Amino acid sequence: MLPSCLISESSWFRLYAPRPEAGTLLICFPHAGGGANGFRSWADLLPPSVGLAAVQYPGRQDRYGEAFTGDLPTMTDEIARAVVNDFAGRRLAFFGHSLGATIAFEVAMRLRYLPGAPTRLFASAAKAPGDRVSSNFAAFTDAELKGFVRRLRGGDDPMLADELWCWLAPTLRKDLSMLDTYRYQQGERLACPITAIAGDRDLTATAADLRRWADYTTDAFDIHLFPGGHFYLEAQPEQLTALLTEGIG
Repeated sequence: MLPSCLISESSWFRLYAPRPEAGTLLICFPHAGGGANGFRSWADLLPPSVGLAAVQYPGRQDRYGEAFTGDLPTMTDEIARAVVNDFAGRRLAFFGHSLGATIAFEVAMRLRYLPGAPTRLFASAAKAPGDRVSSNFAAFTDAELKGFVRRLRGGDDPMLADELWCWLAPTLRKDLSMLDTYRYQQGERLACPITAIAGDRDLTATAADLRRWADYTTDAFDIHLFPGGHFYLEAQPEQLTALLTEGIG
């Protein structure tokens, strides 16, 4: 049975395992086109010592009627404020997948001198912030966008069916366009450890790409490769949450 969900005061977070007594709260940031529900099943896989909250970006799932955030800096500013307001006094760790890794990094940068600073950043399936290049997603035709999803998924996927695609495509296009306009601002590094993770067949985030994340922290760094492609995490959530639990400490 899937766990129930609580909504934070700010509306940015869905708490699937709030566990106020837990030593650490793991905050998860979804990929482009994704939503908080993608992390719902993790609540039963994490130990009692780790709580789980997932970020809900505007324009999807239970925030479908809200306007999309126009740019990534605005979104990360708002999420950083919400982290401080909603989770003051809690020990936090961040996990972000693909687009979510970039957002998680930028939120962590905004919090690095504040009580809400994460104790570890898990960056999944993403190039380092300064290595991102524009793909001009805004100009993609519908067929080109579907082709992009097929390459990431390693073939056809149920979400490409017409009845699902009509809901997913606008959200995905908005998120990818937001990522396209993102530019890393050279600055200070994080003071927390970074763990970079990807599938060993993910051509968008290779082992060489992951190693570049070492330049973004003054603390420890490590990488882990799982069998699979860009969405390796969907096939082996038990192994991934075990790794996260170990890294959280």
